[in-house]
Amino acid sequence: MVSACLLSACSAQTSASSTVAGPVASGSAIARPAITLFGDLPTKDVDATSAAKLQPVLDKAIQAGNPAVLAAVLTPQGMWTGAAGIDGPGGRKATPDDVWAIASISKTFTAALVLKLAEAGKIDLDKPLSNYLGGVRVDTNGATVRQALAMRSGLPDTPDSFITTVNAAPQRIWTLPEIIAAIPPAIASPGAEYNYSNPTYKLLDLAAERVTGSLLASVMRSEVLDPAHSPTSLLVQTPTSKTPKPWALPITSDALDVAQYGTGGALPSVSDATFSLAAAGMAGDARSLASWAWQLFAGKVVTQDSLAIMANVDAEGHGLGLDKFTDFGSMAAYGYTGSKSGYESLLVVFPERQEVVVVGVTRSDADATKIATDLLDASSR
Repeated sequence: MVSACLLSACSAQTSASSTVAGPVASGSAIARPAITLFGDLPTKDVDATSAAKLQPVLDKAIQAGNPAVLAAVLTPQGMWTGAAGIDGPGGRKATPDDVWAIASISKTFTAALVLKLAEAGKIDLDKPLSNYLGGVRVDTNGATVRQALAMRSGLPDTPDSFITTVNAAPQRIWTLPEIIAAIPPAIASPGAEYNYSNPTYKLLDLAAERVTGSLLASVMRSEVLDPAHSPTSLLVQTPTSKTPKPWALPITSDALDVAQYGTGGALPSVSDATFSLAAAGMAGDARSLASWAWQLFAGKVVTQDSLAIMANVDAEGHGLGLDKFTDFGSMAAYGYTGSKSGYESLLVVFPERQEVVVVGVTRSDADATKIATDLLDASSR
């Protein structure tokens, strides 16, 4: 497996104390928001009248040129899931149970995992990230765990040219040394500025494996997914943990032959999944993703204090695995977006309304925010 070599090095390190408070980086953060926890996860579906208001939003999105749209809206009144368009071989119609690559929304899960380990005293957010990588030799630029979570490690994102290499061999299973070798050198001092960085979240992935002595798929399941009672349709993709079907498969793509989607039992391919790790390698369906987000904001995954840390955004709205969106008017909205070859995703949580909206589109340049806004408006009627 991709990260198996992590477990053969030195034993897990445990900090004497776990720091789970304080600013993202000196001079860069505003006051942490007071997050009011959600109530119990609703167990019923919305009524037919409410569902009839939501489904036309997806139908309209298909008319606008999207191949397939998958969505969920979760409120205290219940869950709604819907689908529209074509996302399967032979013109198969999309279904609400279809699984897709949620891309960078994976980072929200990874941040929750790191905060959970901090609560347990296994990671100190204000210690150097390098303290938790054991025998893995990689330049972390001296960044702390907190700075890494906030995308302030100083490490940049993976170059587009390297993503082309990943897509060119969809059956390839990437090894840890290969992934480490692909991490670009730092471009800023730690804490100095925000730089979106998939490599940084891969290092957080490795730190979680090191301090727990478990592979990512296992520790994510035990620490982050099981506490939310998430089904196996929401998972970290690996060469041995096959992504559940039915799959949402793009019918057109500008980066990968559509016949290669699902290669190796992962989305968009096993090459992409094993290269992405915890930065962008997870997959799920709309219902499971919305339910997990509800449980996160209900305090079932991390504590209320840790949730507030995740939502501790800087002046541009970037937090620690949760960003604050400005696309929904004056209402507070937290979540994450994800873009992957053939997929566009959005997870957004509205604490004041206790509402979660999830959108997945089988087109990487789709306007998922527009669809989410329309769903939000429809659910208010």
